Amino acid sequence: MRHAAASAGPAAGERGALIAGALKREDASKGTIWIVEDITERKCAAERLFAEKERAQATLQAIGDAVIVADRAGWIEFMNPEAERMTGCDLMQAAGAQVAAVLNLADEESGAPLEDPVTQVLAGGIVVQGCGALLERADGTRLVVDYSAAPVRNAAHEIVGAVVALRDVTAAREMARKVSWQATHDELTGLVNRREFERRLGDALAEVRRSGAAHAVLFLDLDQFKVVSDTCGHAAGDELLRQIAQALARQIRQSDTLARRRVEPQALCFEITETTAVADLARAARFIAALKAIGCRFSLDDFGSGMSSFAYLKNLPVDYLKIDGSFVKQLHRDPIDCAMVEAIHRVGHVMGIATIAEFVESGEILERLRAIGVDYAQGYGIARPQPLESLAALDRRAA
Repeated sequence: MRHAAASAGPAAGERGALIAGALKREDASKGTIWIVEDITERKCAAERLFAEKERAQATLQAIGDAVIVADRAGWIEFMNPEAERMTGCDLMQAAGAQVAAVLNLADEESGAPLEDPVTQVLAGGIVVQGCGALLERADGTRLVVDYSAAPVRNAAHEIVGAVVALRDVTAAREMARKVSWQATHDELTGLVNRREFERRLGDALAEVRRSGAAHAVLFLDLDQFKVVSDTCGHAAGDELLRQIAQALARQIRQSDTLARRRVEPQALCFEITETTAVADLARAARFIAALKAIGCRFSLDDFGSGMSSFAYLKNLPVDYLKIDGSFVKQLHRDPIDCAMVEAIHRVGHVMGIATIAEFVESGEILERLRAIGVDYAQGYGIARPQPLESLAALDRRAA
């Protein structure tokens, strides 16, 4: 007759041993035989293994990458929350299914299906990596992912499963595409910008030299465009450019390039004071000419305040003269001031420069400026300072 018996040592946390034994009674007259085995190390090893597994599970749950674990046959054993989000399948649905059933990968460029990385890992015992693959989710939407799959081996170095890690790079790819597009296209019209046009032109010229192919270049200018912007506002001018770009784009072939090579003249207008310009006239002239070459405009502020304003004006290729306010604010009372404003305006128009009067603080001054023919006026008599947002709204309404 055999009886099993076991005895436990001290409670957890105390020193002691765990024992297990078997009681064997051969004959009552001969007594009892105890066989005792110390399982302390086995029990501690099991507890350490359990704690290690719990830590690994907690880590997989917390990391930002998707992780899928499969057994040696490719059946899913585990998915962390990020893997559930990226595939669109939760672990309850996916457990026991093949990894290939939830991990639908395709080439980003061609859209052709990619081989299941787990199948490759289990077949060859290799690490498989990929960048920029398309992952089709359960709802049909797609993500761009980088992925890596590796075998899981036991102590005997036998493959007992595989683990796949995936990183969602959709937002990063979209940002990279956006930055790349902005670097080669005009933001207002969506057309190829000057830099990209020159690159493509260089490629075309290289092809001509290499194979003798024929190419044509056409420059299209918009007559009286400045009149539209000045009359209807910048928003109207921008919309006109967009519509013209769209109309032209519909008429060209896929192999053609339609580009906007110049910055729209009303986009940027720099204001430089007379005293700053005179301090280094040659340098100021070179600076103005360089920026005007890409479509910017310049306004010369406080004109008339210097001792020899007219002497250097012909050397500065500006677009506007802002008549110094000291001549304007008493214009309706002082005939000398009136004569000075009229002289500046006449010289400006002879040179093709528009004039702007500062310090227009009454209707009477404004009427006198109109009589002289000054092009623009600014001051409290026109409008008081406002937040930029309200001015933008006013410009949209005017357009």
